[in-house]
Order: sequence, then structure tokens, then C-alpha cells
Amino acid sequence: MLKIKNLNAFYGDVQVLYDINLEIKEKEIVTILGSNGAGKTTLMKTICGIETRRTGEIEFENESLMKVPAYKLVTKGITLTPEGRHLFPELTVKENLMLGAYSTKDKSNYEWILELFPRLKERLNQYAGTMSGGEQQQCAIARALMSNPKFLMLDEPSLGLAPNIVDTVFDIIKKINKERGITIVIVEQNANIALNAADRGYVLENGVIRMSGDAKEMLASSEIQKLYLGL
Repeated sequence: MLKIKNLNAFYGDVQVLYDINLEIKEKEIVTILGSNGAGKTTLMKTICGIETRRTGEIEFENESLMKVPAYKLVTKGITLTPEGRHLFPELTVKENLMLGAYSTKDKSNYEWILELFPRLKERLNQYAGTMSGGEQQQCAIARALMSNPKFLMLDEPSLGLAPNIVDTVFDIIKKINKERGITIVIVEQNANIALNAADRGYVLENGVIRMSGDAKEMLASSEIQKLYLGL
């Protein structure tokens, strides 16, 4: 579904990603792991054509994205939930959700989204900025789903959340994949929760992919356990 070949990315003259090669298949959940500064968020932005200068190739459904402007990606079925959520705090939950559907006339999945996120259904008229961190994260994911994506990228969905809320968010992520067959890429530092949810994983370090493989095999890897699980 998504193929990245020999991708390099630059902020000005400074190179931040080096010869990235990866493939994400339809209906998979894939996690990209790495510590702070590894290049995970930069990779998501580079896929979307945001902020960085890039060379190499990015293909989505056999079509090059290298010259596609970021604002057109949503019409191809690609959405990104960025780190930090980026909700409109002075708009209600419902208004934030409807902004996610601006690119499509089909709002038929609205009821499904409310079933998926019952906490949001209870808070449709509440200002987004007054909700808890976990509720805001759910709202950000729900807003991305309003555009009926085929391919959903989530940047640090567990960041700043209590462990029980992280479990809730990841249960929802798995349900989205299972019920709608949406391909999901999760950028995470929390290797344990991400690999347990994913089919496959990649480890990014200093802008280079250092490891990739089946998620269960990566969980059992002594290197992963040492670097990310504290074992």
C-alpha cells in the first residue's frame, strides 16, 4: 500500500533521515519505534510533505506522492493525527469532528465514530480544550476518521496519558483496524504497547532504520527488551 524507497529528508542543509526503505501493506498495523530525536515524527512529516526537503520515492497505491501537496493527501485517503493532538480548544467536540470531514460529503461514519468513542458522544457540546488528555487524544483520532481514511498515521498516541487510558486508546486503535480494515501506522516510544498492537515494527535510530520484523518476534528480541522495555 505504502512503499518508501531510499528516502532522505533535510531541514535546510541538515540531513535528518538517511536511505529509509520500508513497506506497509493494506490492513496492517505497523509501529515505528525510537527514542526522542530518532526521526520518527520527521518521517511522518516527510511522508506528508510537511516542513522537510526530501529525495527518494514515496508511493501510495502505486502512485508517487513526491509531488503531491500535503493538503491533497486526505483526498487520497491518508490522514495524520499529529503529536500534541492539535485540536481547536475553543470549539466543541462536535465542531472539531466536523472539521475532520471537510474534504468529504460522506459523513455516514459519524454514528460509528460515536459508538467507537462513547466518551466523546457524552461530550459533543463540550469545548475540546476543557477535556482530559485521554479524551483529547480520542477526539484527535476521531477527527482523523471523519475523512474516511484508508491509511491512518498516529504520532505518539500514548504521550502524556495514564497507563489505563493508554490501554483504552490502543484498544480503540485495534478496533478501528479490525472493523474497518484501515491501515494504521503508529509512531511510539512505548514499545511494549505498540508492538502488542502491531503486526510488524521498525526501529528508527538517528534517522536510520536499525531493525524491522514481526511484532511478536521483536517483543522477544533481547535488543528491544534492553533498549525499550528495561529488561
